[in-house]
Amino acid sequence: MSVIEKMLGGPSLYDLLDQHREKSFECVQRIQPMLEASRGNDFNRLKTLAEEVFVLEREADHFKTQIRDNLPRTKWMAVSRYDFLALLRAQDSLADAVEDLAMMLRLKPLRLPELCDGLPCLDELATMAENAVRSAEDALELTHAFCTGRHKGFDTETVDQLKKGSDRISAFEFETDKNQFRLLRAMLSDEDEESSFGEKYVTMEVIRNLGRIANHAESMTDFMRLMIAE
Repeated sequence: MSVIEKMLGGPSLYDLLDQHREKSFECVQRIQPMLEASRGNDFNRLKTLAEEVFVLEREADHFKTQIRDNLPRTKWMAVSRYDFLALLRAQDSLADAVEDLAMMLRLKPLRLPELCDGLPCLDELATMAENAVRSAEDALELTHAFCTGRHKGFDTETVDQLKKGSDRISAFEFETDKNQFRLLRAMLSDEDEESSFGEKYVTMEVIRNLGRIANHAESMTDFMRLMIAE
């Protein structure tokens, strides 16, 4: 990166952010396969997927460090330095949440009550995972649009894409919150004595981590909207 690029927050920073996004995206793509492996008691498959997530998260951290090392110390950036770092932090937190999910799934089998508001809890968890994954994938695709959009000076088309995408992700996050509430309520109402404390704890943490993934996705779009509005 040249001195001028470093002062102005030039393309290399965006390229590094996009590379970090790619690793985060690969983490997110393993969420549903990990849950399916857990439900099917395919622990070898689960171990393989979890270890892939651990490697990808470390690779994402490598790009995070590069961004922080090359971020200009002056105020001369095309966008807010604070908001750029906040976007990076939210995107990195998303990858971290997937890593936490992988870790929890490795510890104990999932133990859900049979019913959740009259419907199978397993179906509710599958719907929650789908909503969380869609919010995360959409947010990461918007990061790519944000990174490439700077070439066009964040033109009207890019700005509209980011705003519409942000609204869509907020809707997914809201649905994920509702899934989380129903599942946690069912878990706390369950008096199944055959379930161990460890199994219940791990299951609740899996539910919470899916909720965190959607929350981080929404935060990412919030910071992108702030930057394109400046």
